[in-house]
Amino acid sequence: MGFKQGREETIARIPWLGNARGIAFEGTLGAEQDAELARLKDAARMSASPFLCPDDALDRMGADFDIERFDGEANGTTTSGYRGRLCAAWTTWQKAGSPQAVIDSLIAYGLLEVAVVQDFEGNYFQGDMYNRFEVRLGPHFGALGFQPLVAPFIPDAEGTITGGSTATLREIQAIKRQILKWKAAHSYPVRVALQFVFGALQTLDDPAPDPDTVCRWDLGKLSIENIQTPPFTPGGFEV
Repeated sequence: MGFKQGREETIARIPWLGNARGIAFEGTLGAEQDAELARLKDAARMSASPFLCPDDALDRMGADFDIERFDGEANGTTTSGYRGRLCAAWTTWQKAGSPQAVIDSLIAYGLLEVAVVQDFEGNYFQGDMYNRFEVRLGPHFGALGFQPLVAPFIPDAEGTITGGSTATLREIQAIKRQILKWKAAHSYPVRVALQFVFGALQTLDDPAPDPDTVCRWDLGKLSIENIQTPPFTPGGFEV
């Protein structure tokens, strides 16, 4: 029972006050008390946890947890959407600085297949800089649905040619931002490689994917001379 109902029922039992005017007066006061109580409950839930906070507090709580909200990401439930990722914040941060943190973040963004290939695993780089790595995406791209572009490359709505794929500039920036956020502090990200399906299916475990099926977004500042074949430069565009 709320304050409104309680006050109306109480005054209705008093013979000289329980008329329509008295009930309406007490009902108005009770409704204000109910509204104030609801605001107090929201404030308590907002400071408690993402399991309980109202939807309009998720962005503020996400800033406190330092968990980015993706473009268009739904509020969700305790196991889905932005709320779900905030509810899993402690588990997420325990993986920070590891390849799995990068993988989990990009999968949460909507990708299906993500692999972090370190220098000694891929043999793409000259020298023994074991802290270098690349991130491979595809050949299936989940909710993001990236596809290859064929020449002539057409700029997107923002006037940007995004490296031979249908990914928008915002999507590329979001992917790069997550990699830089969750990687180990000492590690050096070289690039993101998108592998598409052309004819025979190649997997992310293939140590030398066909360069004609791959689109590259550079992350590091290594010159092309320091990168062994395959060069990952279809169309000559880099982002």
